[in-house]
Amino acid sequence: MNCGTDCDDSTLARRPGQLEICDSIDNDCDGMVDEEMNDVPWYTDGDSDGFGAAGSVPMNSCIPIVGRSLLANDCDDTTPSISVVAAETCDGVDNNCNGIIDEGCGVDGGMDGGADGGVDGGVDGGTCDASGTEGTAANCSNGCDDDGDGFADCDDSDCASVGVCSSSQPALQTGTVSPVDRNTIDPATAMAADFSCLSTNTAPAGGGPVAFNLVIKELNDGNTFEGLHVKFWANNTPDNTIWNAATDHVTDVDGMIAVTAPAGGWYAYRVFPQDGPTPSLEIVNSLQTSEPAPTAPSSIDGISVSRDTLNLIPTVFGFRQATGTALLVGRMEDCVGANVYGARVQVVRADGTVIAEGTTGPEPHYRYFDGTHFPLAGQEWSHVDGRFEAANLPVTGDEEQVLVRMVGRTTAGGSVASLCPSIRTPRQS
Repeated sequence: MNCGTDCDDSTLARRPGQLEICDSIDNDCDGMVDEEMNDVPWYTDGDSDGFGAAGSVPMNSCIPIVGRSLLANDCDDTTPSISVVAAETCDGVDNNCNGIIDEGCGVDGGMDGGADGGVDGGVDGGTCDASGTEGTAANCSNGCDDDGDGFADCDDSDCASVGVCSSSQPALQTGTVSPVDRNTIDPATAMAADFSCLSTNTAPAGGGPVAFNLVIKELNDGNTFEGLHVKFWANNTPDNTIWNAATDHVTDVDGMIAVTAPAGGWYAYRVFPQDGPTPSLEIVNSLQTSEPAPTAPSSIDGISVSRDTLNLIPTVFGFRQATGTALLVGRMEDCVGANVYGARVQVVRADGTVIAEGTTGPEPHYRYFDGTHFPLAGQEWSHVDGRFEAANLPVTGDEEQVLVRMVGRTTAGGSVASLCPSIRTPRQS
């Protein structure tokens, strides 16, 4: 069966954006078979449902490994009926692995006032209407922003002392991956993140001009490309202007451009799209903002994003990017530039509307990485690499001004705090 650009709509193993593996099949639907002979990670699939266990240790191979999957997004690897493609049923279990139990079943605490077989006593059908209050065990675990302040459940400060939330999200910290449990921070290296600048909304002023080399490396594999078109804003104020050969930059044979910015200040840059013979060599439109400039001449790394990487991130998380939406990948840092563990992210429109987490593949999703810059399904907040991903963002027009809100606790069990830098999100079609 062939539906649109999907060359075989009967299987998840063949679709645009799928990793190409060594199996004599055109996995990524680009018309070529086994064109990229690279090892890829395979995750333990204990229940043989096609989805690997979230957090399992991968084995690298180009050839498929029996009992393993390319996807590490199964929240219960002992039960075949539970996976990201399963239908949610009203049984007290997260059947579809989206982090929400019995969504659509009216679970908000109390009796079944709607006689629908669910436990609700309030709004039937799992509807969120933002006309109530937060602060009870029921309203802090129903997936809704009940009081309309932009925060749902444990992200709302009203829920900070409620049992279901008080121990769920850790304090914001910096450190390294635990050698015992790779999903957590190592207690021996964990330190409180520095948020002394919280709510100041002030960018560093920067000192005198400093010249440095910016080496543009592909986000996932670190490869450099000669000939990329790059626009650089030393004052961190990106605009919509196109690349200009007379005033803008082209990467050299080492993927490098020479730039100047205020020492210690913030700068921004855009890497423009460039076609390539394969998805791994096709660079998509990407924009980096609020990047800290060095205080002395040096070489620092920047990033580009290939079509392969753009497709890889949603694929590993178990959904595909919807056409005409934006994919935002970033890193959360504290006031001194250290990567932050324990933070959640929200994207907010200029009018204050939060782009909420969806429940189906084409809807918005917020996800986090494994501490070593690789996507990790099931991670509830940022790991020690501080990386996050927001996919399928329904931006309007070619670009839209949005806010990225970092949400977390500055102290264990404390109230929720937020930091809101401003960015633009280029739409990927």
